Amino acid sequence: MLKDIKPQELDQILAIWLQSNIEVHNFIPKKHWINNYEYVKGELPKAKIYAYHKDSQIVAFLGLTKRYITGTFVQNVWQNKGLGTNLLNRVKNENTELNLSVYAKNKTAVDFYKKNDFSISSQNTDTDVQELEYQMSWNKK
Repeated sequence: MLKDIKPQELDQILAIWLQSNIEVHNFIPKKHWINNYEYVKGELPKAKIYAYHKDSQIVAFLGLTKRYITGTFVQNVWQNKGLGTNLLNRVKNENTELNLSVYAKNKTAVDFYKKNDFSISSQNTDTDVQELEYQMSWNKK
């Protein structure tokens, strides 16, 4: 079932955020994500969170601040089952344009967003981790 999260579900979301970032971004030191945990914990409640629940547990979520997708995260065992696409489609149905940033080395994410009609609009270096980052955008046709 797809629905918005409740405030008490923040811990589940943070666990998915941390685990996913550590697994997917193996080119960035694990310590970077651990050090940013408290910051993200403070910022997540400011975003609109779309979550996919399975048996009352959150297994995937997407964060949105205005038209900026702060991230799409799916627990490892639930990947490749369409959950990320479902979340993204819900957000696309509610917006006419969306933007996001993704590390160039995260080829799975880059390909996922391209498959969902996002295109690379620019690139820069994330100075915190010295990694190339793509800015991607989508516009409703």
